[in-house]
Amino acid sequence: LVVNKIRGSLKIAAVKALGRLADEEGFNRLIELIQGSEDELREPATTALKELVLETQKGKSTDLRQKINDGQVETLAKKYMQRENEPNPEIRRSYLSILGVLQPASAIQGLIEVVQDEEEQPGIRFKAGSTLSQIGREAVDPLVAAYQTGNLSVKDITASALGKIGSNKAKKMLISALKAEQNPTIQLTLADAVARFKDTDSRRVLANLRSGLQESSGLRMFLDELLNSPTVVEDMDKGTIKPELGNVDDFDTL
Repeated sequence: LVVNKIRGSLKIAAVKALGRLADEEGFNRLIELIQGSEDELREPATTALKELVLETQKGKSTDLRQKINDGQVETLAKKYMQRENEPNPEIRRSYLSILGVLQPASAIQGLIEVVQDEEEQPGIRFKAGSTLSQIGREAVDPLVAAYQTGNLSVKDITASALGKIGSNKAKKMLISALKAEQNPTIQLTLADAVARFKDTDSRRVLANLRSGLQESSGLRMFLDELLNSPTVVEDMDKGTIKPELGNVDDFDTL
């Protein structure tokens, strides 16, 4: 490897190429660059590591995949996804992507902290929520707790993440939250999250909610879009979804 002998943009291109080598030597060199003192190389090295992790998880190299999964990358990602440890937002974003691939339960609390960090960029906070949804069911309880104690932005992110996970516990929580929530923006997020489950009970909840809203309501118009999707229309034609008019409070049937 001759990265240290190259200057400028060619040096950055050489670093990025290390991720495409998909071998242990390239992996080790990327780790060195990430932990090194050359700031201009840390971002391309992290991007290359992200690409290497993505490609390796597809099964190209069993030995390299084992090396990536031995905990070193996970440790780096958990450290440098935090704003106080990494000033470059693009590097933080890359490590969130890496954790989304590795899906370690040990990263859940740190990801919740990113979601709750009001000084963090909104896009990165949502990326942390998406990473939690990739980790899956083990993240449900922490996400529910964060929603219950969080401000509006935290509620927005955690509700969206819970809708993507798809567990029955997440569904029940989202339906209960939709019943209680008064903020219009969060109502939209909750309705969208509930609609993701695409089952009869969830659709009935949305239909019941819609039936109690004024025609001028923005939430009602959004629910119309959700309920008029091709899948839902088909179910309603079959008679599997029948809104119980006048029973808007019937949210706890699951």
